Formats: sequence, C-alpha cells, structure tokens
Amino acid sequence: MSALSKEVLSECAKFELNIVGVLAARWKGYNEKKISVGPTVFEVLCSGESGSHFARVTVILGPKATNALCSWKPVNGRFVCKICF
Repeated sequence: MSALSKEVLSECAKFELNIVGVLAARWKGYNEKKISVGPTVFEVLCSGESGSHFARVTVILGPKATNALCSWKPVNGRFVCKICF
C-alpha cells in the first residue's frame, strides 16, 4: 500500500467517515480487502479486474457501513454498481 493510500485511510479514521468514493485509484491485486488503521477496520471495494493496476473506482467503507453492507458487484473499471445496504 502506498503512502497516499495510508494517508487517505488515516484521514477517514480521523474524521470517522463511513463511506468515501475515490476516483482513479490504483490499488493492485484485489477487488475487496479489509485494512486496519489503528482500531478502525475499513473495507475497500475496487471496481475492475483483480490484479490490474489501472485507475479504478474505489469505495472505502467504515465500520458502520461495512456492517450494513448486504452485497456489492463490480461492473468494470469505471463503475462500482449494485451496492446494497
């Protein structure tokens, strides 16, 4: 994870944000991952193909939003679609 990614997640924890959308994210290697920042655990959902390093749309969910999430489905590199709470 890059320094910028760590900074974004630490700001989300600092301001207790529950849903954050990130455009042109370059998080390689997964479509879904849980990342801890101190005591806060974020779920990161990325659109596009797993393993690609292209700019993608990413949704960062805080603990409350993660608990409310029923399902989600990535459509392509430009859209994350069908997020159900």
